[in-house]
Amino acid sequence: MNRLRPVLAALAMLVVIASPVTAAGPGDGEVLSVAITSAPGSAEVMIGIRGAVEVRDFLLGSPDRLVLDLTGAKLIGSLALYDGVERAGIRNIRYAQFSPTVVRVVIDLSEAKQYTIENSDAGIRVRFGAERSFLAWSSLEPSAMPAPAAATAAPTRRPEVVLRGADLPVQAGVRRITVTWDAASIADVAAGFAAYSGKSI
Repeated sequence: MNRLRPVLAALAMLVVIASPVTAAGPGDGEVLSVAITSAPGSAEVMIGIRGAVEVRDFLLGSPDRLVLDLTGAKLIGSLALYDGVERAGIRNIRYAQFSPTVVRVVIDLSEAKQYTIENSDAGIRVRFGAERSFLAWSSLEPSAMPAPAAATAAPTRRPEVVLRGADLPVQAGVRRITVTWDAASIADVAAGFAAYSGKSI
């Protein structure tokens, strides 16, 4: 029996040495916001993150959409849903906690589009080509939206779409509005009506 003790002790040491150690890696990431902005010649979807995440992207068809799986991430807070306005061929942006460690972001497209992805400390930036500018959108409250960089800030000008209705009388349960626009595209007009009515157009 005494002879077995050294053998058992040696086997125990081998088991301890051979035991795997859990490696630290992505898993503490947080998805904080989703936004879309207009830049010269492109539309940029910015996913605000904190911590380390791994990104896997792929395109699907019928309907066309870009899927981003952010591994090692959790969706933080209650993010506002996309407003339904089509911007540069982007019809909708959806996001959810796909699994305990994966946040899935789905960008619905009017057609298959070329794109690039940049992963930085500030977040994940997805760029699409765009021929026209558009009104920006963010899942954050307007007061919490980050100020645009000076290099990409648009010059100050009169609003392209102005809707007034609160000061007009209600007739037969219908509120009349006055609409004024100057050099506005149909997308800007639709966005203005959507912002006023609170409904997707």
